[in-house]
Amino acid sequence: MHSRTPTAALSLRVFDNSPASALQAVDAGLETHNQAAAPLGEVRPHAAIASLPSGEVVGGAVGRTWGACCELLQLWVHPGHRGTGLGTRLLDAFERRAGRGAVTRTTSPP
Repeated sequence: MHSRTPTAALSLRVFDNSPASALQAVDAGLETHNQAAAPLGEVRPHAAIASLPSGEVVGGAVGRTWGACCELLQLWVHPGHRGTGLGTRLLDAFERRAGRGAVTRTTSPP
């Protein structure tokens, strides 16, 4: 286990070209945390898709679920259907379907 260093003693640096060893350390730390927090081996694709009677796709909420988590990765609505509430309907359907499992948290990128 890593011991805590007082915050005042830490060095914080910002890089445009980060050292590979620092990026590897961050990746390794995140992987260790994620494996302990969620069963990432159980990741499953998850999506809500809107299509016309012709089958043409006009929107979608796409992501994945694992354990108690649901992650929205993409939300898209065809320009001709924007402003109609379709995006909200897709997101609602995406979350509702995820909630039928053991999902208790939904996340999305900023």
